[in-house]
Amino acid sequence: MSIFKRGTAGFYYFDYVLNGVRHAGSTRKRTRREAAVFEYEHQKEARNGLTLSKLALPPGPARLTLGKSVARLYEERWSRTRTGAQVKARLEVVCSILGQDILLSEVTGEQLGALIAKLRDTGMAEATLNRYKAHVKTLLAVAQREWGAISSVPFIKLTKEPPGRLRFFTPAEETAILDLLRAGLPQRPQRIIGWNPYPEAADLFTVLADTGMRLMEAVELQSRDVDLGGNAIRIWKNKADIPRSVPMTGRVRAIIQPRLSQERVFLFTTQAQVSRVWAYVRRELPWVADACPHTFRHTTASRLVQNGVDLYNVQRMLGHSTIRVTERYAHLAPENLQAAADALNAMQHTDS
Repeated sequence: MSIFKRGTAGFYYFDYVLNGVRHAGSTRKRTRREAAVFEYEHQKEARNGLTLSKLALPPGPARLTLGKSVARLYEERWSRTRTGAQVKARLEVVCSILGQDILLSEVTGEQLGALIAKLRDTGMAEATLNRYKAHVKTLLAVAQREWGAISSVPFIKLTKEPPGRLRFFTPAEETAILDLLRAGLPQRPQRIIGWNPYPEAADLFTVLADTGMRLMEAVELQSRDVDLGGNAIRIWKNKADIPRSVPMTGRVRAIIQPRLSQERVFLFTTQAQVSRVWAYVRRELPWVADACPHTFRHTTASRLVQNGVDLYNVQRMLGHSTIRVTERYAHLAPENLQAAADALNAMQHTDS
């Protein structure tokens, strides 16, 4: 029996899967013995196919539709996050397939399986498909545990994603990209938007390479969030919703300091503007076809690890939500393993 305590109220919760359907919620009991009895009765009711009415969570909006639940969860949880609009857009795709007016209580495991199959048939990558699954799981879990709209959650299994090759720029590659943007620049974009985006992008990419900031964190950076005295950039709104401070290197400070008289540090206002510049880089430098502006963030992490910075501090600088994300870069520090081998060699020499 999977019974555990959570929260400050001291209640025990249950979480189990029966015939492919996940059942989870609060037992509203404060002792393990009482919670175990509750879960036993809950499973008994579930096996008998009863309504679970007397064992379900407190009554809630039983007529809540999928479309209304997406709008509600967006307002309650995702509207204040950087990726909230993207999450909502994905769930709206789900609504277009399953139907806006379908009741959450009527969503079955078979329907979710058909949804996943239809998304996969579009050629969607497994990593992207996992994002869709995770959003749906979150929606259903909140509907059950917080809203009381459903009594159980259909089981949704995330697919194991292949690690893939971690792309980062060498110093020579970075120099080639920045030199291209600072010389031989097309003039047409400047006539359209009033300023030349190419040298602006060179400065932006330099900051990305030396700070590990996400692209939109840098694009939306405001002068008031630059602390010259502390030699740091304060990032308040980000994907992980974890405020952090990033130290400035000499060249980052040289780029940012002259711009502090304007409200925003960079002239770019949208990701699309940066994407157009990167398209020019890809045309001129075909070897960057497997890279994108986000590769500069990987570059920062890779250089930190390769130069002996421990993973905990790399996590703090990049703002990763968990250390598991940072561990993708651990293999780039082979000298750590060599030190372990040297220690074993020393022990063998002592023993002899």
